[in-house]
Amino acid sequence: AVATVSATGTVTAVAAGTARVIATVDGIADTSVVTVNTARSFFVAADANALGDGSRTRPWTLTTALAHPAAVQPGDTIWLLGGTYRGEFVSRLTGTAQRPIIVRQAAGVRATIDGRFQIDGGHAWYWGMEFLYSDPRRTTATVGPDPADLPRERMAVVVSGPFVKIINAAIHDLGDGLFSGSSAEGLEIHGTAVYNNGWVGAGRPYGHNVYLQNSGAAKVVTDNMIFNSHVYGIQIYGSDNATCWNFLVRGNAIFQSGAASGAGARPNFIHEGCGGRFGRTTYDSNSVFHADRTTQAFRVNSAGNTPGEDVTFTNNIVEGSASFNEMQRYVVTGNLFTAGNTQLSGGSVLVGLRMLTGQPTSAHRWEDNTYAAPSGGTSLPFYFKGTGDLMRLDAWRTTTGFDSRSTFVTGRPADQRVIVRPNRFEAGRANITVWNWSEATVASVNPSAVLRPGDRYEIH
Repeated sequence: AVATVSATGTVTAVAAGTARVIATVDGIADTSVVTVNTARSFFVAADANALGDGSRTRPWTLTTALAHPAAVQPGDTIWLLGGTYRGEFVSRLTGTAQRPIIVRQAAGVRATIDGRFQIDGGHAWYWGMEFLYSDPRRTTATVGPDPADLPRERMAVVVSGPFVKIINAAIHDLGDGLFSGSSAEGLEIHGTAVYNNGWVGAGRPYGHNVYLQNSGAAKVVTDNMIFNSHVYGIQIYGSDNATCWNFLVRGNAIFQSGAASGAGARPNFIHEGCGGRFGRTTYDSNSVFHADRTTQAFRVNSAGNTPGEDVTFTNNIVEGSASFNEMQRYVVTGNLFTAGNTQLSGGSVLVGLRMLTGQPTSAHRWEDNTYAAPSGGTSLPFYFKGTGDLMRLDAWRTTTGFDSRSTFVTGRPADQRVIVRPNRFEAGRANITVWNWSEATVASVNPSAVLRPGDRYEIH
C-alpha cells in the first residue's frame, strides 16, 4: 500500500499491513517501510448470501470467510453472528505468530457449527463457538471405524494447520470430538468443554473426545472439561509412522470416559506407543475421575509396545488406577491416587509400574505422593513388574526405593478439595472443580483469583 504523509510525518491513509510510506519534507523525498497495526473486524452470518462484503450489514457466509478473502490480514478478527452454520467447512485462514487471525463468536449470541470443521491454515484462533453434529443416528451394524452408513464418523473438528488455538469453545456430539495429527504442531486447546463424542458400531464403541498426534512444537491441552466420551477422553496414539511426542496436558477436569456408549467405563487418558517417536510429555494438575474408581483411569504405553521417552506426572488427582509402562524416565511427584470409597479387589491397584528390561529404578523419580484406599479390600495398592507382585507401600518402598516421603491413607481422602483455575484468555472466567469425598451438599469456593467484591457473575 502507498500512503501519503504530511510534513510532520503522520500517515494520513493506509491499509493495515506493511506500507511503503513516501514523505516529502522541505523538498526532500524520504521512502521507508513501516508496519501499520490497524486490525479490522469482519462479520459472518448464518443467513448471509454470496454478495456480502464482510461488513456488519452485509456479512459474509462462513465458507467465504474461511477461504481467507484478500481483505483479511493478520491480526484481523472475524465475528460469527448468532445462528446455526450447517455443512462441512474448511478454514484456510492464516495469520502470523505475532498477529493471529481470530474467528470468534460475537458477544451475547450463540454461534453453532453443525457438521465437520477442518482447519488447514495456521496461526489462527477459534474462540467461543459451539461445534456439534445434530443428526441423531449413533449406531451402525458396520464393522470397523469407517462406517459408510453413518456420517457421524467423519464429523469432527480436525486441525491440520500449525499453531492453532481452540479457546473457550464447546465440542460435542461429533465422531471424534477433536483430531489433530502430527502436522499441526503448536496446537493449544484451552477452556473448552468436550463431551458426548463417538458412536456405537458392530460389537464396540468408537470415537474419542480428543485424539492427538504430534512431532514438532508442543501441543498444549489446558483447563478443559473433557467428559462422557464413547471411548477415551484423551487418546494420544498413532500407528505406522505417526509420532506422539511433546505434549503439555495441564489443569483439565476429565471424567466418565466411555459412559456415553453404555458399553462400560474406559480410561480417561491413553498415551500409547506410536509408530514413530513418542513421550516427552507433562501431565500436571489434572483431575481424573473413573466411574468404576478402581479400574484404569490413566495409562502410558502398554506391555510390549516400543519404549517411549520421558513422562512427567505431577500434582494430579486420580480416582481410579494409573498404569505407567515401559518408558525411559518417569517423574511422578505430588499426586493423589485414590479409590475413593471403593475397596480394591480382583487385582485392582492404585498404581502399576512396568519398567524396561534391565532398567534400574534410579532412572525414575517418584516421591511426595499420597495414596488413599478403604481398608478391607482383597487386593493391594501397588503393582511392580520387576517382581510381578502386588504389594503394600512398605514393600513398594523397599523394592523400588520410591516414595520415602509419601503417605498412605486408609479410607477415602478427607472432606473436599476445591480447585479454581482462572481462564488464560478471558479475565473474570474460571473452571471450578470440586472433589466431594465427604458427599457434602454444599461446597465453599473462594473465587478471589477471578472475581472482586461487587462483581456480577454466572455459574454454568
